[in-house]
Amino acid sequence: MNEALTASAGQEDGVDPERVARGKPLEFVDGVPVFGSGRRAPAYLQTKTQLGRERRKPAVGQRPVAYIYTHWYGDRVALWDPKESAKMRPLSALQRRQMQQRRTCTDCGEVFPVPVWEMCGRCRDRETRRRADLRRRTCQDCGTVFQTPAPARSYGDEMCLACEERIERGRRMALSLVERSCRRCLVQLFPPTVWAAMSEREQAIADWHCAPCEREIEQERLEAQRRADRARWGDLGPAIAWAQKILADPEAYAILDTETTGLAATSRIIGNCG
Repeated sequence: MNEALTASAGQEDGVDPERVARGKPLEFVDGVPVFGSGRRAPAYLQTKTQLGRERRKPAVGQRPVAYIYTHWYGDRVALWDPKESAKMRPLSALQRRQMQQRRTCTDCGEVFPVPVWEMCGRCRDRETRRRADLRRRTCQDCGTVFQTPAPARSYGDEMCLACEERIERGRRMALSLVERSCRRCLVQLFPPTVWAAMSEREQAIADWHCAPCEREIEQERLEAQRRADRARWGDLGPAIAWAQKILADPEAYAILDTETTGLAATSRIIGNCG
């Protein structure tokens, strides 16, 4: 068997070309040739999957005739002789109905030799185009379906003009409410009519906070300053004590201003002896 498999069709007379290998085997495993792909193996050999499509399976004790390497699984796959294989048990009525159901297109009703999983390729492409067209003609905000694609002005929104105008009005109203409200407590500082009558410069220099919030902010600033002073007391304490000592007895000390007089720290004050 293996000699016939590895021989070329030109060298063997009277041998069916389909039973002759179309390429040289890469190696032998227990005397069974291993081919690089199914295109190099004899054409009549089949895998278990191919046998199953014909309701056949390897017989008990049947040995594979050849192996092939598959790039998908990265392992050897056995090839079997269909004539030596055994028949599978007949399918039940339920299994036949399920098989036909998997191979029947739910849209056009055509039965295919392989499972199509609900719809065939043509019907699935047609359904995809129909859904894409319906989406282009449907406003994604209000759900209205138009005869033609919604004339959206902003790219990618797929909304009708009425919804875009409504959303734009809401955006402008929200922006106006934010600009004319206190940034802290959100109390409105200016009525809508007054704010609309103000110029851009007046709006730019308008107050950001109401009077109570301004007082709270000022109080928080003073408290933060006092906390910072207390944190720096280790540095300010000696300087404050020195200043208090001088102020208590100003006649006993002379202060030299080296910054405005130009004198250095080594300068001395000489009293008038006359």
